[in-house]
Amino acid sequence: MATYVLLVYTRAIRGQESDYHQWYDHKHLAEVLALPGFTDARRLSVAESTLTPIENPGEYVAAFTIESDDIDTTIAEFDKARAAMPAPPSLDPDSVSFQLLRYL
Repeated sequence: MATYVLLVYTRAIRGQESDYHQWYDHKHLAEVLALPGFTDARRLSVAESTLTPIENPGEYVAAFTIESDDIDTTIAEFDKARAAMPAPPSLDPDSVSFQLLRYL
């Protein structure tokens, strides 16, 4: 079984960070971890540094560990489930981006 990390970059609407963090930490992480193959989740914030930044990343990153023999099906199920996971008004919808990594 292969192990992957799904990085989800997002940003809160300015002034609504508390609601955004409440939703992410107390609702959304559990919603995603209930999906088959999703085994762990961690939240991080992007640190300021002199490194060349990723173009237009969100301010926050959720790193979801996925174990799957068929990552395309797992991600398709994730995409299908996301449609039923309403985002709060505090989430900037234009900031959402994804990156899938695979352990070697």
